Amino acid sequence: MIVRKETLKKPILNVYLQNKISGIHIMNTAVSGNNSQALRERFAKDVLSYTADKVFILIGTNDLAEHKQLSKETYQKICSG
Repeated sequence: MIVRKETLKKPILNVYLQNKISGIHIMNTAVSGNNSQALRERFAKDVLSYTADKVFILIGTNDLAEHKQLSKETYQKICSG
């Protein structure tokens, strides 16, 4: 679990990594509350439009919310690219 220290303007993980690794640039395109379908819709603009050495993606946790649940067909489309 990653928590945010409210006195920081960036996620604490970003601050930690930038303090540990000289010259690292971190871009966080997370949108609070997004589900997998919303990420799929903005993925090209928010991720693929940049050049990155590494990309880390965490999705699915918001899909469990009752008002954001996705159909099996939508999950299959997401998983197939």
